[in-house]
Amino acid sequence: MIRFTDSRATAEGTAILDFSDLQMNDLSPIYTQIVRYVKIRILRKEVANGEELPSRRILSATLGVNPNTIQKAYRIMEEEGFIVTYLGSKSILRFDDAMVETIREDLLSAELSTFISEIKKMGYDRDKICTLIREFWDKY
Repeated sequence: MIRFTDSRATAEGTAILDFSDLQMNDLSPIYTQIVRYVKIRILRKEVANGEELPSRRILSATLGVNPNTIQKAYRIMEEEGFIVTYLGSKSILRFDDAMVETIREDLLSAELSTFISEIKKMGYDRDKICTLIREFWDKY
């Protein structure tokens, strides 16, 4: 895994989303990893509504990826409604409680889909997995 650093603030003192703990992998496209990273930071309350994202050019250089990859991640986040980009300006996080709940449900659905698909391939049945989940849930 690779770690990236991008910890800065604007001249106006506005916080810029920090990508220093983004750990990319080869399991999914980079743009989806960026979107997921931002969503998780929102759910963990590690970012604030109104926080600025790095420019596409800066994030591309920081992560060492194609600018089109960053553009695609930002476009997805705009389409999903949790960032707003002003023409020729900054991209800003914009979310409310309803958006946070939507993000939570979307991430849970994606994680469960992957988990269930893999568990079925391993030959587990639903009752066994439910029992194991209850046991692990109580441990953690």
